[in-house]
Amino acid sequence: GDQVIVGSPGTEAAFVFDITDSGSPSQLYMLEPSVAYEDEEMWFGTSVCLSPSLFVVGTDIATEAFDPESAVYFFDSSDGSLDHRDGRLVYSDIGNSLAANGDIVVSGAPKADGVDKYRGPGAVVRFDTSSSYSNTDLAAPYSYPDKDHFGWSVAISDSYILAGGPSNFDPKILLGETQLYSFSGTPLYTLTASDEAAGDEFGWSVALSEEYDIAAVGTPQAHVGGNDNGAVYLYDATDGSQDYKLTAGTSSSNDYF
Repeated sequence: GDQVIVGSPGTEAAFVFDITDSGSPSQLYMLEPSVAYEDEEMWFGTSVCLSPSLFVVGTDIATEAFDPESAVYFFDSSDGSLDHRDGRLVYSDIGNSLAANGDIVVSGAPKADGVDKYRGPGAVVRFDTSSSYSNTDLAAPYSYPDKDHFGWSVAISDSYILAGGPSNFDPKILLGETQLYSFSGTPLYTLTASDEAAGDEFGWSVALSEEYDIAAVGTPQAHVGGNDNGAVYLYDATDGSQDYKLTAGTSSSNDYF
């Protein structure tokens, strides 16, 4: 498109730029939250995405002093005005990750239903912005239901939704797993690495290619050549099978590839 949105959680804002001009991009809007909590950092702008008619911005509040909500804000792209706000209870982190395709927006809430600000099974919420922002929590794999951080990463294409849960908050595990859904939110396949090992953090990042029906899963500490270099696993989205494991070919540890 001809617009770019950039989150700035340190300033509690998101900025929209017009990139259609032949010269330098010009700033169109500075988006800000409608609710502020005294002495509290909302981290508004933690995640951002664009849909054809909306600017979408997530917050990430983690506090024990108050009872604020993490939230997703939907702004009208025609004038930058706030159109809708969906908030969840503290620790949910519903605005941690965002992705959009057409009228559908998916948001990851990796600490949803958690017992404190560090741990939670997590959730992924699918919003239909064309239907009064109706939303559905998508079914999750939850191998370790109290510590999955499911929804840390999300992606959406014309056909699929992909969500990652990279950590189980246990240094002896941290395997991670990723769930592939149909565009409507029906669970299709739970993706795991064929050579999974403790500490991999499989699902730290995810992406989808509509043209080639590929699901990509980032695993920043995957074991390569005896070191935790990191890898990207590619899957056939039509059947959930693993096709390739991409590595940087380096031999040093902690590359986070």
